[in-house]
Amino acid sequence: MSETAIKQSKTLTDLVDNFGKTNEVIPIENIEEAPLKIIATWCEHHKGEGIPTAEESIPMMVEVPDWDREFLKMSNMELYNLILAADFLDIKRLLNYACKIVSEMCTGKTAEELRQIFGIPTDEEDAANGLLPPNA
Repeated sequence: MSETAIKQSKTLTDLVDNFGKTNEVIPIENIEEAPLKIIATWCEHHKGEGIPTAEESIPMMVEVPDWDREFLKMSNMELYNLILAADFLDIKRLLNYACKIVSEMCTGKTAEELRQIFGIPTDEEDAANGLLPPNA
């Protein structure tokens, strides 16, 4: 990832600042390869852009640009893993956009629809699988 792209991530910027510039790979053990590749592509696209202010991060103020909306079309699991990685790497703009997409997915949905979208079992399914206490 280029030096200007790295600046999208507070965590990576701090690593580079603390350990200096190097051509060696910096292992990031908490994140799988697939979300890291997605993040690298996203950061390269947004290199040179500033980090969002607190006001720009207010959920109602976040507007997802067309490029990002298209880029974030992925499975729920991929989006979930991307959100975890963006949070860990402290990539505010990506986290804002991805969370806004999830928020839009939830808007106007019933509890049953949300269960289906996110694969959340019902209490009856949990009880049948022995995941609830007997008197719950």
